[in-house]
Amino acid sequence: MRPLTRRQCAGRRLPLPGGRQSLRPGRQLFPRFGRCQSQPHHLRQCASRGRASGRGAVAVKRIGLLGCGAIGRVHARNLAPHAELVFCSRRRARAEEFRQQFGGVGVCQRYEDLLAMEEVAGVVIATPPDVHTAQVVQALEAGKAVMVEKPMCASRAEVDEIGAALSARPEAVLMVAENYYYKPSLALMKEVIEWDGIGAVQRMVVKKLTQQSAEGWKSAYGALLEGGIHFIALMADLADTALAAAAPRGGADGVGESTTGVPVDTAEAEHEGAGAPAQRVSAEGRGTAEESPLKFDPGGGDAASHSGGAIPELRAPSEIAAEFPTLKRGGGREERHAKVQLRWNGLAGSLHYAWDRRSLLKGVFQHSVIEGDRGRILFESNGIYVHIKGEGRRGLTFPGVRDLMGYGEMTRDFIKCLEEKGRKPYSDFERAKRDLSVVFQAYEELPY
Repeated sequence: MRPLTRRQCAGRRLPLPGGRQSLRPGRQLFPRFGRCQSQPHHLRQCASRGRASGRGAVAVKRIGLLGCGAIGRVHARNLAPHAELVFCSRRRARAEEFRQQFGGVGVCQRYEDLLAMEEVAGVVIATPPDVHTAQVVQALEAGKAVMVEKPMCASRAEVDEIGAALSARPEAVLMVAENYYYKPSLALMKEVIEWDGIGAVQRMVVKKLTQQSAEGWKSAYGALLEGGIHFIALMADLADTALAAAAPRGGADGVGESTTGVPVDTAEAEHEGAGAPAQRVSAEGRGTAEESPLKFDPGGGDAASHSGGAIPELRAPSEIAAEFPTLKRGGGREERHAKVQLRWNGLAGSLHYAWDRRSLLKGVFQHSVIEGDRGRILFESNGIYVHIKGEGRRGLTFPGVRDLMGYGEMTRDFIKCLEEKGRKPYSDFERAKRDLSVVFQAYEELPY
């Protein structure tokens, strides 16, 4: 389907702020059933396997993949078209299997051997969270660009350790593999908010309830840290966009209090096991989630290009509250069900995430909503479709079937960081730190 012309945009009441096209070249303007993604990779990217991509660029030689498990397979599949791969696993047979399947150029069993390879420009760490910190620090000290699987780490002390290693190397590249930042559905929703398509955002209600086993290393971590952090990232990115878009309108950080009088958790009030309202925890004085903007330096790259707009300031919630229904009912010490309430002054957010709820469709076709004062966005929680009802656009859109979960765009961002000297990734350390701080503060409400 061809991109919509300016005259067609006017006919469909699609706003074009300042009389200019709001999407970067190469994007379609959200045709129904179309893609909310950039133009084909071979047209956008002048280099993939070792060719320079312009002024200040460096040639990509090889990328090492540490960890040959399920998520490692996902990364290998997306990296293979763009770089030569070296696979590292304690089980050499597994690394060799990956090499044969994805066309790698080498295997090794020791991480130290991988980091010692001068031709390896970057490493992708796809191992359990409890070893992330040491592996990230080792790679940074070896001068490698790093993409580490989420969660970046599992404690505040580890966040500080990684931050110290990164601060000592300002030129280093550290990317966290939070693919939700790159989902086409999120890009669509952010652009609608930037256009003022639903007015000032009042609240977000996000839900994902399914039944998922927590075997092996996952049994040591809660559902909120391992899976719910995806939706914390999604909500935080939407909040950043909403606050930036609303700033010119004035009010509390540009977002006014809700005029509906409906509590933020009303959508979940009748849900089984809701229990008594959680005590609201203010971040003031704790130093874990302040309202003041976090600093973010895009490093001269176009890290925001996947969403088609400028990079907004990072803001942490001013208030965080949480409850864990399964644990309140005496369901053991494993966190498998969380309700988190967030507030950025006038903007409220509610996340209901669970691994212990039976779901016939395994969490598919559950809905979340973003409410504005002049419209709303209803979206399938996995990003399959987005329904917009507002002044700027109305209707149902399937924004990105080919890269539904955002792994392709995330991989391209990492590749560009290797090719373009000085470029920083969108999903960077500061975003991971902000998202983890929300989870860690929510965990302060655990009953043990």
